[in-house]
Amino acid sequence: MTPARRRTRSSAALRVLFAFAALIALTSVTAVVTHVVNTSAGLIAIRGGTESAATGDAAQVLASWTLLESMVYRSVIERDAVERFPDGTRIEFRSWLNPAFITGGYSADPTRTGVRGALIGSLWLIVIATIAAVPAGVGAAIYLQEFSAPHRLHRAMRESVHLLAGVPSVVFGLIGLVIFARLLGPLTSGAIFGVRATRVPTGRTIVSAGLTVALMTLPRIVIAAEQAIGAVAPRLRLAAFSVGATRWQVVRDHVLPQAGPEICAGAIFALTRAVGDAAAVIIVGASTVVLTDPSTPFAAFTALPVIAYQWAMRPDPSYRGLASAALLVLLLVVVVLNVAAGVVRLRARRTR
Repeated sequence: MTPARRRTRSSAALRVLFAFAALIALTSVTAVVTHVVNTSAGLIAIRGGTESAATGDAAQVLASWTLLESMVYRSVIERDAVERFPDGTRIEFRSWLNPAFITGGYSADPTRTGVRGALIGSLWLIVIATIAAVPAGVGAAIYLQEFSAPHRLHRAMRESVHLLAGVPSVVFGLIGLVIFARLLGPLTSGAIFGVRATRVPTGRTIVSAGLTVALMTLPRIVIAAEQAIGAVAPRLRLAAFSVGATRWQVVRDHVLPQAGPEICAGAIFALTRAVGDAAAVIIVGASTVVLTDPSTPFAAFTALPVIAYQWAMRPDPSYRGLASAALLVLLLVVVVLNVAAGVVRLRARRTR
């Protein structure tokens, strides 16, 4: 067999392998999303609730069925429910993801509870992590790419950044607990600013969790920003140097405007991945139940992945649908942020 023929067969085999890997990834994502959607709506056997709302009696969900089961076997489910459940139990179709679920606060009644507090907590985490991680990450990338000479320390710093990008989030959660929640407790709890702690006597607040998320996303932001800066055409730097610009003027006036959209997109991608991680914020001190919305960064908080995990662990059949609805809200937040990053990148490429 000739070398050209061997290369052709090798390329064909690799294409098949890559196509198979892409098919597996697409099938896995589709299966997960389908399962979440399937469990976020369906028939439920409910007693109390609407009719007894005036007496303050919470609704009790006795059984629930998935969306597919409700569509295919509705008549069978209704007939069996008459035999299985006592009088006063009704069968109704319920979509757990609805406007009231997104805008409603926590309630002991699973049919009236909502994720408003968790959604606000997640948005707080995104804002604090963005403020803390993006300037530090971009500054580190500028130093590594533009100002640091290629010596042993430079290589060690770059390898350290790549190593930190692969550290499990649990490790960052423990670091955040020790540094931000305990060591810097007077600062992150707001006591140093005169904020009176109610449920949070230590530093287990949104600030600590946001700084932990920032610490977790910082290496990925550095890598994304460094790649974006390195992709800027060298001729732009040479042209600026030729007219007497300093290195900082070159970076500020030419490199950053060109690399800015790619840096922004990379930072958004890193933050959206971190905001869906429950392990770190649970360790730092995220609550499973928050009765009041977090109005300040020094308040007790919860987040969408935390409350979804907590609901998924409950044996009550109604919380299976609530957990899926919370995951759909989290997916919606992630999709919106990723679309925003894609739009920024696309507009930047069109204007170049």
